Amino acid sequence: IENLRALTKNITKLILFTNLLILLMIILFSSRIINVLFTKEYSIGGLAFIILGISYFIHYLMICSSYMLIILKKTKLLFLDMIIGSIATVLLNYKLIPLYGVTGAAISTGFSLVLIAMLYAFQSYYYLKINPFKRMYLKAFLSIITTFIFGIIFVPSIERMFLPLSNFIGDLLRSGYYGRLFNLLLAMAILVLFYIAMIIVTKSFEEEDLMVIKLIEEKTKFKLAFLTKLFFKSKDI
Repeated sequence: IENLRALTKNITKLILFTNLLILLMIILFSSRIINVLFTKEYSIGGLAFIILGISYFIHYLMICSSYMLIILKKTKLLFLDMIIGSIATVLLNYKLIPLYGVTGAAISTGFSLVLIAMLYAFQSYYYLKINPFKRMYLKAFLSIITTFIFGIIFVPSIERMFLPLSNFIGDLLRSGYYGRLFNLLLAMAILVLFYIAMIIVTKSFEEEDLMVIKLIEEKTKFKLAFLTKLFFKSKDI
């Protein structure tokens, strides 16, 4: 149980650090992402996109708890959780979609996702007494909040510096779409690099996290040595 508890916490930590960055991208660039992937007409769904992003973020934080229930063969309980979530979605859709349209649909779906996640967490704790969270996670929120502030204050200025290049790309390819795509990818790349720098500065990864990275290497056959060199001290590797 102790090994299972440690593994659950470490996996949840990696999910937290990864999904915080994805959530930040959605919050800062929701309308731009929709504009690039679809058309301006769909940009009205920016708020719905953010609501779903936050909901899925919370849901996937508890994904390890659902796997713990599978290990315990509590599949009927998981099925009941899904039924409860589905009923909540249908009832909320009936009430909210006529009032708020696509945003109402996002709210009802998001509520159901969070509800299911809370059920997973409560049930997993009830049977195994596993709390997937640690104080170390505060460093993740410090890193993402700092990155968020950096993204609001500095990234627009950096984008303006590269505006001639994005215009050139758009003119070269005879479509403003590619210029917008370049700007979006540039902003995302800057945030990713800054976020990684913050993780390194705050020393957010611990020696135990190596266990998860090595497990991923074994299962996927991917070489992740660059991650260990980037985030861990030489004596820990």
